[in-house]
Amino acid sequence: MAKTVTLYTGALNDGLTPGETLTHMNQALSLNNDACMFVTALCGTLELDSGTLVMANAGHMHPIRKSQNSSGELIVDGGIALGLMEDAEYANITHQLAPQTSLLMYTDGISEAFNTRKEQYEEERLLALVEQAMDRSAEALGTATLTDVEKFVDDAEQSDDITLMVIHYGH
Repeated sequence: MAKTVTLYTGALNDGLTPGETLTHMNQALSLNNDACMFVTALCGTLELDSGTLVMANAGHMHPIRKSQNSSGELIVDGGIALGLMEDAEYANITHQLAPQTSLLMYTDGISEAFNTRKEQYEEERLLALVEQAMDRSAEALGTATLTDVEKFVDDAEQSDDITLMVIHYGH
């Protein structure tokens, strides 16, 4: 993970696009990767004046979009997870965000959280939670998500890392 963060920071400092960033990171992580370690990742830039979002995806779940009128997955088709195939390349996918749109990005530790009855939280539950959320602010969506996962899991032991990032484009 430390190597991944270092590579990501270096790519950002070099001014690479999201797709170029993931391609560069993948090449470095693939070298001498006999243990077949891999990382899923989303990388993106958001133009704050226009709402133009450019993202690249390396084997990660699609973000969830919540706008004034709708919600659902924001499709960011991509490539294989970083570190698995040396020559993989990652495309830039462009979306136009409407004003007052939030994006929820999460690791599978959320969608694959288990409760004491061995039931899985699942992406469908997360999509329904976001759809029903009245407040689209980043803080409100993040808090509601983590609270719902915690309530669902109850006393079960955490089985995977849980990472959540929510951004709000309010222009």
